[in-house]
Amino acid sequence: MSIYNSNEIDLIGVDKDTGLVNLAIVDGLSWKDTNEHLQLIQAKINSYLAFIESGEVYKSYSDAKNRNFSIEIMFKHSPCNEAEIFLNKLRNVLVDAGYDFSYKMLY
Repeated sequence: MSIYNSNEIDLIGVDKDTGLVNLAIVDGLSWKDTNEHLQLIQAKINSYLAFIESGEVYKSYSDAKNRNFSIEIMFKHSPCNEAEIFLNKLRNVLVDAGYDFSYKMLY
């Protein structure tokens, strides 16, 4: 599991409260190089969307059938201001496309 491995799904499971299939990204990078970090997040998100939209998710995770999806990023380091702006824009795009999106800190 790594933000560097854009073609791997870090975590997947059904949220017992919402019934959504949650695809999680585990992000342990610092924000030292914000631009590179944001590019890695974008690549990982694009890979997750391709996994869902291609239907591969249904082959890999049968519990996904007839469910909606959520993408969550779990950060080790608090996002900087530039990242917060990016994440809010990302949320708007994903929600408009029919997906839930959230992020939180790993403690």
